Amino acid sequence: MALYPKWRADHPERAIQFARGALRTDHVAGIAVDLSPLAFSLLADQLAYLAPYLPAGLVAALADELPRHVLAGAWLKGVSNLSTLPISVGQHIASYSPKSAFLAFCAPTRHVARVRGGRPTPAPPFHPVDPVQMLVSAAGDPEAAAFDSRFLPLVRAVSTRPLPPQPLGARYWGSSRYVEFVAFSAHQEALSHPVRSIRPTTCAWCREPVAAPRCPFCGAANRPPVGRPPSYARAGELPAPAAPLPERARVEPAAPPAADPSTGPNA
Repeated sequence: MALYPKWRADHPERAIQFARGALRTDHVAGIAVDLSPLAFSLLADQLAYLAPYLPAGLVAALADELPRHVLAGAWLKGVSNLSTLPISVGQHIASYSPKSAFLAFCAPTRHVARVRGGRPTPAPPFHPVDPVQMLVSAAGDPEAAAFDSRFLPLVRAVSTRPLPPQPLGARYWGSSRYVEFVAFSAHQEALSHPVRSIRPTTCAWCREPVAAPRCPFCGAANRPPVGRPPSYARAGELPAPAAPLPERARVEPAAPPAADPSTGPNA
């Protein structure tokens, strides 16, 4: 399974098609991921950890499910060159203010909010399950002190790990000055909950368990089950099985009446 950024897909897609043709196999799946570079790296590590324990089709489905359980984005000085996330005309114009600042989120939702001086910092759209750990990568001179004082208290992370700038970070954020972050849950069941939330079906062609309408390996169209399965934190929370229906008393057929020996066939 090959992960590649959806916002820079031309070269990876050609390489994946070449590998499938050279190896003459449909067991090489290309998975487009619409995440920032730091969140992309975390997702790749999580999938690599789960890969030995799950079928390949479920690992491919988790590439869409896991980003819904993290908070990823960046603290930016301007968004005038940001093309990977939707912005408004007002935000574009405000980028030219010398004291402008923005919070741009790419997971679990794509959202950009302006940070105004003297006003409360916009609340993040999602908070991972406690305890929360955070990875932070700063590039250029993005006023990291303002990020530390205004945004980190909202996340309430138990630990923050600084990392070097990620490859393609400036291209994704449209700026060489940013603080990229990704917050995720360090709970012992943080990875098992997303697995239980997937409702797979068996691919009609390659027999891989898949959750998407089209198999990421062979490309066959499938009809995924409707709805999502319930998630339970512990086995004790599983609902009790339904009581069996009471068995009906079996009614024996009535025996035919005995023939009268005094009457013969010529009587």
